[in-house]
Amino acid sequence: MAVRELYQRRLAERGYSADAAQLRAIDALERCENEWLGYLRRRGNALAKMISRPPIPRGVYMYGGVGRGKSLLMDGFFATV
Repeated sequence: MAVRELYQRRLAERGYSADAAQLRAIDALERCENEWLGYLRRRGNALAKMISRPPIPRGVYMYGGVGRGKSLLMDGFFATV
């Protein structure tokens, strides 16, 4: 299950609605997920680890006030990745 799909499911379960900032965070988390999956594919076995040294993917820094949904987003990201 993708990060966005789980996010939408959890919003529906709790009766919440998405906002623009959360959707931008989901975009960043999806980018991070895709970069890590690509990184792991390029480093999939011992030979590839010796030959290929791709750059380590960038992370995501989230900030905001209390109750903005940071924990909800990160819990979903952790669950899907």
